[in-house]
Amino acid sequence: MHSLLHANHPGDPFHEYVPNIVEPCCTLTDGLVTEAGRFHLLSCGHLIAIDEIDRRCGRNCQHATEWASSNANNIMNPVAHEIPNLADNLLPPVSATQAHDSLYCEVCTGIPYDRYIIMHPPKDFFDLDPSFYPRIPDPYDTTPKYSRRCIALTRPLLNSEFSLDNEQTESLLSRPFFHLSREALDWMNVHYLMCGHQVWCAPTRPCASNCNNHPQCKVMICLGDQRQSDAIFCQECVGRAELVYARYARIEKSREEMGDPGIGCA
Repeated sequence: MHSLLHANHPGDPFHEYVPNIVEPCCTLTDGLVTEAGRFHLLSCGHLIAIDEIDRRCGRNCQHATEWASSNANNIMNPVAHEIPNLADNLLPPVSATQAHDSLYCEVCTGIPYDRYIIMHPPKDFFDLDPSFYPRIPDPYDTTPKYSRRCIALTRPLLNSEFSLDNEQTESLLSRPFFHLSREALDWMNVHYLMCGHQVWCAPTRPCASNCNNHPQCKVMICLGDQRQSDAIFCQECVGRAELVYARYARIEKSREEMGDPGIGCA
């Protein structure tokens, strides 16, 4: 992945490009201290933020699964249910920026992290921090172990994390693109993301860390892999994350009104 590009001459197709505010799975260095950033890109294509002191990458971060693919002849692109059981020696080694636990995705499960942990509590102490304990993968145990609180990318999260107002946050989101008219257009503004959505980005920008390789963005095909380390925010995925929270807020309200001690029904 290339470093962030800053082009400012009119002849460059990306001369208006300004890097986005999030670089997922980045490494932060402050003097002699090296640590992982808060935001991460998962292999499912969704962006999450770790709400813990320990912000290291997990085994299902995109770069970790790519590492595993390059180290295992029989694993091309590990699917979601395979990732928890990948042998630890196939993953990047545990370090100040890398752990071997799985990071939770609220968009994929459709359940807020806090509710998921209530429904699926850790079985024992070792599940609380599996990255420090060697283990033998069990091919029959496909239940992911989530030890760290991870929250989905939403408008309120961006507002609070970067002190943005609603208009500023909305300007960072790329809306889904549907080419219905079949008229000629500049495909340099269209990006195909790992989450599966095709989005429109303006001004024209190079591919981001969460652009897809199969199929490739037309930007990548035309101009080569000038992939940047920032991320494109998918408006559709952000909206789906917010629906997850809204749905469980309604469930919680209904539960309280009925005096139900459980979490209610969806």
